[in-house]
Amino acid sequence: MISAFTVFLLTLVLDALYAVCVRATAQGKAMTASVSAVLIYLTGAGVTISVVGDNWLVIPASLGGFVGTYMVVRWCHRSSLKAASSPCGEEGENSKHGQG
Repeated sequence: MISAFTVFLLTLVLDALYAVCVRATAQGKAMTASVSAVLIYLTGAGVTISVVGDNWLVIPASLGGFVGTYMVVRWCHRSSLKAASSPCGEEGENSKHGQG
């Protein structure tokens, strides 16, 4: 049986990949979006199989989802000054498409 910590990590990665995929799709980065989509399906399948076996694993899965998205959004916000070094691209959160 898979541990709660492993499910947490898997969903952290899953949500981070999802955020990267959405940003890459919006920016027209086909390869980044496609690769992250494949990884989303593979990671999601592992999480789904685990949670079906033990319903209590929904709790660490939910926490991992929160942390994964939070980390990517913060990373993209911080890397808006160094656009080329992240999958966030040239537009950070404070760009013309962001809120700032």
